Amino acid sequence: RPAAPPPPPRALLRESFRAVSSTAQLLAAIDERVAEVELEPGATFVFVSSIDSGVGPTALHLDYEVSGRGSSPPPQTALAYNAAAALALLLPLLTRLCVDRVAPAQVTISAPPGTHAVLDAGASAVELRRVLTVAAGARAVLRRVTLTGGYSGEWGGGARVEADATLLLEACHVRGCVAVSTTTASAFGGGVDNAGTLALVDSAVEGNAATSSSTGTAFGGGVANAGDLTLTRSGLANNTAASAEGPAIGGGLSNGRTGVAALLESAVEGNAATSSSTRFTAGGGVANAGSLTLTRSGLANNTAAS
Repeated sequence: RPAAPPPPPRALLRESFRAVSSTAQLLAAIDERVAEVELEPGATFVFVSSIDSGVGPTALHLDYEVSGRGSSPPPQTALAYNAAAALALLLPLLTRLCVDRVAPAQVTISAPPGTHAVLDAGASAVELRRVLTVAAGARAVLRRVTLTGGYSGEWGGGARVEADATLLLEACHVRGCVAVSTTTASAFGGGVDNAGTLALVDSAVEGNAATSSSTGTAFGGGVANAGDLTLTRSGLANNTAASAEGPAIGGGLSNGRTGVAALLESAVEGNAATSSSTRFTAGGGVANAGSLTLTRSGLANNTAAS
């Protein structure tokens, strides 16, 4: 007989919208794959526990992928096989009938228009945790939200965007987050570490740091980019890439060899790349090793020193 069909997607039918007012409610909404999550206006959501994202502890793991892909189905009886085959034939019809109820590959987290909300990782040097991770294949949209309080080992203090993932920040702030290395490994993206697609619109990444207390390199105090990055009417300000005994690259932005970055009507101001040793520093504002386009954008008052 032919191979058994794959199992149906996890959680075919899901809520399309839910308003939340507590951290527990927010975590439940994400776990249940709600498509649009509205945060209580003016609320601060503080996290006290972590999820293993595969790239370090995270407060929110945005992974709306269907589970079970690539796994072998268990042995089936003839009756079970026939039932599964029938279900596989019906799934496309069910999907069309329930198109607005299918578990999404995208999540939107936002505060209502005219308001703002805060996602605080509540992390520290002894309790590492970034604010959020966008997993491969997923797409996340945040509107009118501040990401803060992230303290992550090596990759992305505020957010980490995996390869083949997308994060859109509209009217958002990423501030007060740290990516740190205490070994010879490098630290990437105090604010955001991007390996996928990252877009900022009317947003700011400010007051973040990528730091190494050893010989590791610090890349991108604000953003470390190895994917596709666009800034539109946005800013990178007062971020720091700092290494005790190694190089420091890109106080505001480190755009790696595979990075494609475009800034439109945006500003990079007051950032710094510093090294306490005689190792080199590069790009107080922007260090570029990839493709970089600036359109009606400016760099000012950035410093690189060792």
